Amino acid sequence: MARRLPITDAAAQAFSGRERERFENEMFAHLSSKFPADAEDIGEESLRNLIRTGIDKARSYSILVERDVARYVELCVAVSADFDEAPSTHEVLTANWIPAHEKMERLYGDVMDSRFSACTSCPGGVVGSAVPSPSAAQGADLCVRVMTTEKNEPIAGARVYVSGPEFRDGITDSNGLATFIKIPLGGYRVTVNDGRRYTGSGEVTVTPEGGGTTVGCRRLPTNLEL
Repeated sequence: MARRLPITDAAAQAFSGRERERFENEMFAHLSSKFPADAEDIGEESLRNLIRTGIDKARSYSILVERDVARYVELCVAVSADFDEAPSTHEVLTANWIPAHEKMERLYGDVMDSRFSACTSCPGGVVGSAVPSPSAAQGADLCVRVMTTEKNEPIAGARVYVSGPEFRDGITDSNGLATFIKIPLGGYRVTVNDGRRYTGSGEVTVTPEGGGTTVGCRRLPTNLEL
């Protein structure tokens, strides 16, 4: 596993100056096109201030790549500038073991992916025109069993994240099971983290009949810093 690199002054300054001004202008044009009613209600000056706030907040969570920053700013408009203060959202954003791009895939997917389709012309490749998801109004139960790879024993109290058409998280019970009720149909990535003991991931598809998967988790080295 690659060691997590610290955020240096050089990295913090990379997204500034002319590049930042260009990005802010592109985001303003994109948001005005994608959310015309919201943009009109907010007003140009307030929308530009919201974009700057979103960029700064994204950077405070070590989100520096344009595509990920763009998604963060979109969520500031689609939800709220303070969307990061929701407990489950804040937990994802401050989880050091989750890469920045995966954080935004999860959070953005929860709010946007079930309602929009891809748009390659948007800043950073963010999502564009509204297209209703065929599975948006449907749902089925998803069961995730978390087991150790060494002894195939259930892991209780592990945090389970599922990301796809919707993002959810839960805690395994004494049998290593986490159940997600009426989750939208589609493909999901499952990630498990048990503090400093175990970690694992997998894929699962939820159909109208439901979905289920077992995620085998390996023990982390005792001296590994997450």
